[in-house]
Amino acid sequence: MPKRLIWRNRRPFQNAVIVTAPVCGTVMLILDTPPVGFALPGPIRVGWELGLVVAGLVGIAGLLWPGRPATGLGLELASMLMLGTVTSMYAVTLGVGGGLAAVTSVSFITAVAIGSWWRGGQLLYELHRLIEPPHPVSHVAGELP
Repeated sequence: MPKRLIWRNRRPFQNAVIVTAPVCGTVMLILDTPPVGFALPGPIRVGWELGLVVAGLVGIAGLLWPGRPATGLGLELASMLMLGTVTSMYAVTLGVGGGLAAVTSVSFITAVAIGSWWRGGQLLYELHRLIEPPHPVSHVAGELP
């Protein structure tokens, strides 16, 4: 049975954040916008904070999982989906309530959400590759598998 390689060296989450950080910094310098003074309503703020904590802990558990690789990847997938969900929710809430002053914050948080969904898609693909049985390859020309 051939070994299956898992994409462990690809980090779209980090790439999205690193690319967006200087853009946000430049926009804040050019527009001279103050930090967003927008306070989230209590239940939304608590949901955001708890979502971040749970997503982070599940992600750490997935990265450090000593057992089957599929279980670790599944935990990492759950973490990325949770992080994508809470950061998307936060970006929409901040964008609606913060107005023009929230443009830089919303763009940065949106990059985190996009990176999370992107990595979640990669993890789903990797889990599919890990779980599906290998298909025999015929070496005879013209034969269908």
